[in-house]
Amino acid sequence: MSFITELALRRTSVTILIVVSILLGGTLTYRSLSVELFPEIEFPLVTVSTYYPSSNPDAVVRNVTEPIENAISGVQGLESIQSSSFENRSVILASFKFGTDMREAELTIISNLNGISFPPGVDEPAVVRINPDTFPVIQLSVLGDREAIEVQEFVESLVVPAISSVDGVLRIELTGLVDHQVHVTVNTVRLSDFGISMLQLSRVLRENNVTLPGGSITQGSQTFPIRTTNSYNSLEQLQNLPIGLTSFQPSLDNPENQVLLSDIAEITLGMGTGSSVSRTNGSPSIGVSVLKDPEANTVDVTNRVLESLASLNGLPTDIEIVTITNDGPEIQSQLDHLLREALVGFLFAIGVVFMFLITIRPNLLKGVQLTLRPTLVIGLSIPLSILTGILLMGTQGMSLNMMTLGGLAISVGRVVDDSI
Repeated sequence: MSFITELALRRTSVTILIVVSILLGGTLTYRSLSVELFPEIEFPLVTVSTYYPSSNPDAVVRNVTEPIENAISGVQGLESIQSSSFENRSVILASFKFGTDMREAELTIISNLNGISFPPGVDEPAVVRINPDTFPVIQLSVLGDREAIEVQEFVESLVVPAISSVDGVLRIELTGLVDHQVHVTVNTVRLSDFGISMLQLSRVLRENNVTLPGGSITQGSQTFPIRTTNSYNSLEQLQNLPIGLTSFQPSLDNPENQVLLSDIAEITLGMGTGSSVSRTNGSPSIGVSVLKDPEANTVDVTNRVLESLASLNGLPTDIEIVTITNDGPEIQSQLDHLLREALVGFLFAIGVVFMFLITIRPNLLKGVQLTLRPTLVIGLSIPLSILTGILLMGTQGMSLNMMTLGGLAISVGRVVDDSI
């Protein structure tokens, strides 16, 4: 260490240049580091959740849980599998060894599950990697004095595109959504007048909305699957759907003999049953959860999201966007508190060092001048050491969080000891 000290004293200009470079580089790196509340932690856990409606636990184990366990048992790095089977649902927790590439493990599990043939009615398994980055950084609620389906249309056409355009937004999750549903209200008197049964009506509606395999075409080494499909594209198409004939000797070439669906029923577009319910202040609403990119700055992302919503054009005055949770201000407040405490600690350290080094010989003024020099050296060594650490944090891809800032604050005391 004495060699480094002697070299620094001999090459004063080079030493000053290095110090200034570290101070500038550390300051720029500090401004560019992402700001988080906690450091990035990757848990070696993956959950697989599967819904099997109208099934008992034994059926869930036999048809869902066991095939999934067999499919993922050979994934590299897998340590243990824990499963729970309930009515209508299967939950599997796969634990991996620390150090396993969890992104690759997740993709392997998804690929293996795609090869399982589940019984009819089993929903697609949801594979989720337990990661703090999968939790929303800001949660919003959209509500208005109108039907939920109308609020949903505004959310999907205005709010979601505005948030998606924000740099650093990874994914947007919506809750409280409802599907459009066509309601067919049958006039039983008219149905009886035309001699059409409910069974016949149900069969016609079902058989005109189908997707069936139609074989395949092989060309060289390639095979193209063929499917026969027919679906309803509009209410008008449903209204003009032929249900039956008005006589026993009709001709299909004569449309006057056809009984249309609109002749025996009223067709309206309404709301179906949603898979989730969202309510804010006792009123139906649409929940909007924003997940950020792991490399993005939480504070910047949340601020940009709120700015994009504040500048949103075309949103009716009766529709309100309420912020439910926002991690940005909380993270900024915690980090500001840590920085403030670190600054106070720095000033106290300098003050204590000055008080212990001060001398009144040969006189008070001369003693203060002699004490200022070592005090300034110690005062410069503290930010120099901290900014050097921040430079190293930048090269390692670390973020500013409670752990890293707390460590830097604690290191101030050690730096003072070494400087003395």
